[in-house]
Amino acid sequence: FTTAGGTSANYIASWDGTAWSPLGSGMNSWVYALTVYDGKLIAGGYFTTAGGTSANRIASWDGTAWSLLGSGMNSWVYALTVYDGKLIAGGRFTTAGGTSANYIASWDGTAWSTLGSGMGETYYPYVYALTVYDGKLIAGGGFTTAGGTSANRIASWDGTAWSALGSGMNYNSVNALTVYDGNLIAGGSFSEAGGSSANRIASWDGTAWSPLGSGMGGAYPPNVPALTVYNGNLIAGGEFTITGNKVSAYLAQWTKRDDDDGDSVPNYIDNCPTISNPDQADADDDGVGDVCDYMCGDANSDGQVNVGDVVYTISYVFRGGVAPEPPCIGDANGDGDTNVGDAVYLISYVFKGGEPPVDNCCQWMEE
Repeated sequence: FTTAGGTSANYIASWDGTAWSPLGSGMNSWVYALTVYDGKLIAGGYFTTAGGTSANRIASWDGTAWSLLGSGMNSWVYALTVYDGKLIAGGRFTTAGGTSANYIASWDGTAWSTLGSGMGETYYPYVYALTVYDGKLIAGGGFTTAGGTSANRIASWDGTAWSALGSGMNYNSVNALTVYDGNLIAGGSFSEAGGSSANRIASWDGTAWSPLGSGMGGAYPPNVPALTVYNGNLIAGGEFTITGNKVSAYLAQWTKRDDDDGDSVPNYIDNCPTISNPDQADADDDGVGDVCDYMCGDANSDGQVNVGDVVYTISYVFRGGVAPEPPCIGDANGDGDTNVGDAVYLISYVFKGGEPPVDNCCQWMEE
């Protein structure tokens, strides 16, 4: 852009809550990335001047004037972040400060340095996204090696060496990174992460990749180049018109769903939210998962309600014996607890032909 709020502002501008203002005379070409380092605003992009002064693809703003960072880069800077006290730049460049640096480099306030041997790929490698996760620098982009090691479109740097994140993504590029709910989130134009289907967005928990629902689609080709966290929700922007099974043109939010049993099925649709059952098997089609289809009153879990359960319940209630497992199966009368009432209820059923145990004894635990 060359104007902001109707005022001249070449490719960069600031908002004070009321109005837009230019930052000096701005740049002579596109700005792709911004961050703050050492108390200064850092801008990266395709420009070669900042504030009318030579600044090859990267420059700093101190609130008054633009300054260069060494001799800059020889090609585009797409991403910026801060890691281990240093400014990190990623892009399509192969030199930083006149030194060979394959698509990623660090600035310590004085000079540019390489991060290992950087990234590589058969055709046109680049780093398009940077963030910090679990104490490591994460880089995403269009590369297939990092530090000479196989790393498909995403890799981590621990200060010494590059490592892959699982088997990475299947093709094209990782174009956005952020951290949400303790997980690393990657967006881009991929359709698989870690070898499993993940349409343009995926989550890394430190060990494995997982999809976020059915991801994004609708546009051709779909792409998620922007991610952030706002008001407790993950926000994704890009070239898509469908998210999950809903129409959502170019912008969507992902809201965390409680998953108490950790089976990747949210509580609100899980047919057994207290015990992990990712396959949601329900042989009798009663809406309750097979692993939660308990026989109420079967306190000793032998598959029958008989005198053994009477003895087991009396031992638990009156003598501090072993509790039923799960505790709810001992609730023969369905009052929400396993107590003396259940012992009486079972005695009546087993010895006197009384009412059978209820069918929904574990409902209180699942809720």
